[in-house]
Amino acid sequence: MTLELNIKPKTYDFYLMILTSAVLALIGLVCLYGIGYYTYTNETAPQWTQKKEVFEQIIERIMINTGLEKQKIIAEINKIRSEKGGLFSIEVLGILMAREYGIQVDDLIGKSYRGLLKG
Repeated sequence: MTLELNIKPKTYDFYLMILTSAVLALIGLVCLYGIGYYTYTNETAPQWTQKKEVFEQIIERIMINTGLEKQKIIAEINKIRSEKGGLFSIEVLGILMAREYGIQVDDLIGKSYRGLLKG
């Protein structure tokens, strides 16, 4: 049993196959370029992602050491922030809250400070 292709040059099906192959090859090249570009760049994460990272670490430490739920911690921080007129960042208020519970956050204070300097 042999398989035969009955597609002759200069027919609609022939040109459609060639065009489809060319488009797929082009898409593959664009994907390979994107993988190389985004893998090997030395770009740093934007400041807002670093802030979230530090804030998340603070929240996580408070959760682990106190057993409080994440929503309750964030609600308390937001309440204090509104009471203070929004003068303090959520990181600073999170650090103060952690210190009130006796949680060690000195390493995060440095990260938070560096984030402020970059901003």
